[in-house]
Amino acid sequence: MELILEANERYWRKVPSIKSIIFKGVPERATRLAMLKTGEADIAYLMIGDEGTAVDDELLPGEAVGPFAVVDAHGKSPGEIALHWPARRILLIGDACVGKPPGECALLPDAVIEDKPALIESLRRLSRLDFDSLLVGDGAPIMEGGRAVLERLLARVS
Repeated sequence: MELILEANERYWRKVPSIKSIIFKGVPERATRLAMLKTGEADIAYLMIGDEGTAVDDELLPGEAVGPFAVVDAHGKSPGEIALHWPARRILLIGDACVGKPPGECALLPDAVIEDKPALIESLRRLSRLDFDSLLVGDGAPIMEGGRAVLERLLARVS
């Protein structure tokens, strides 16, 4: 099974930066792993055990993991990171902020934020990166205009 989502080139706001997304149903984990290793797939799910990647180190800001640059995002939790994929203009931000209400971002409640001033400074640094899609660990992702959404959050909390 294969599902192809194509960008609407005539979308009234602006042409999406991602032209197409292909979802492939691949039942065997070993095949999914081979697709990742050869570059046929960018993302694979349900990789477990020996077929998945063993976790043997931590990701540190300044390093690269595949196409992603590891970026410091501490403040919400110590050692928190974000992943930036410059070529695709994607920022994966975990729960440094959350996608709510849909189309906007918010901070989690103060009770779960380790160091709010540090978090705000981390978000300010992240907002200077070149990205359009903002993928959050909690809430609705921002597929377009993510940088502007993050800048609006910073204006509200600064």
